[in-house]
Amino acid sequence: MGIEINRELEIQVFDQLMADFINDTKGEGGYSEIESPFEKIFFVWLAMHEMRQKMNKNGTYTFFKIIPQCHLNDNGEIYEPNTWDINNTKFVVDFFIETIGFYYDPSKHLKIAVEIEGNGSIANPSDTTEENPELDAFLKKHDILIARFSEAEILNDPQNVILELEELYWGLENVYLKSKKKINLDT
Repeated sequence: MGIEINRELEIQVFDQLMADFINDTKGEGGYSEIESPFEKIFFVWLAMHEMRQKMNKNGTYTFFKIIPQCHLNDNGEIYEPNTWDINNTKFVVDFFIETIGFYYDPSKHLKIAVEIEGNGSIANPSDTTEENPELDAFLKKHDILIARFSEAEILNDPQNVILELEELYWGLENVYLKSKKKINLDT
């Protein structure tokens, strides 16, 4: 018999934030596209992480741009929320994150596609991630890293999921610093 984890509070926080945000922006921003409870939990933890970063690190964020349900065209370009053209959308990723520039080279930054895999059921979260070879090849071609997390990872330890994303950023900055070359996504 496992321990039941209740993430209802995060979902309520998300719903309240979105109600306020949608009123303030007249529905613009794409956040209303988030329907999965796991995506809501992920977003709340990501937002809390960024607020903590802003308070603790001289006002800087790690993740510069966060776009939920992000549409990508054939050229790997993102559509800003509420500007996407479904006829020219190649893929939709759960979240698109663009990081701030590297400390040693602000012109270099990471683009990360986050996929949360599973069936969407809080009562029975999936603990597996599924690869999508066509999406993976597309993202690699356009220098977009992919981070896949299972619903169980989001439900059981959302803070660790966010820390894994941050470690990806800092780890690749160190690789870049050592090599002074374009980051090879095969490593």
